[in-house]
Amino acid sequence: MNNQAPNETKLPSAYDYRENGRSPAVQDQGDLGTCWAFASLTALESSLTPEEYLVFSRDHMSLNHVFDRQQEDGGDYTMAMSYLLSWKGPVLEQQDPYGDGKTDSFLPPVKHVQEIQMLPEKDLEAIKKAVFLYGGVHTPLYFALADEGLTEMDMGQYYRIDTASY
Repeated sequence: MNNQAPNETKLPSAYDYRENGRSPAVQDQGDLGTCWAFASLTALESSLTPEEYLVFSRDHMSLNHVFDRQQEDGGDYTMAMSYLLSWKGPVLEQQDPYGDGKTDSFLPPVKHVQEIQMLPEKDLEAIKKAVFLYGGVHTPLYFALADEGLTEMDMGQYYRIDTASY
């Protein structure tokens, strides 16, 4: 982990997580609306590396929040913050494997999140500095093609069927 104070940090011209041992494994959320849990927990995992390599349970987070939403309904960073700051988790992936639709709400967390930083909106320098100093960041993405008046044919230019992504 970088030991420089945030206000004293000069960012390098390039930075690659893989070269610094801070790149958690890439995972597949399948067809569930759990991108918010993947983003949050991957950011948390990268903040712990290279000192600790932990893989947290996306299932536990996406099934044990206090919001009235199912895994297929999607979510957002407020759900992740609520789960982490209430110390419901994180738990390890091996304790609650992803995608089986089952969870144990009584599993004890393996880490206690003490602080979550909210970065200024659209401040690219603040985002770069946070990534460099602390690890990955969770950023929301709102994508509503229907609201933009786009047809299914228009969506084809944005949607990649081979990766099921926009």
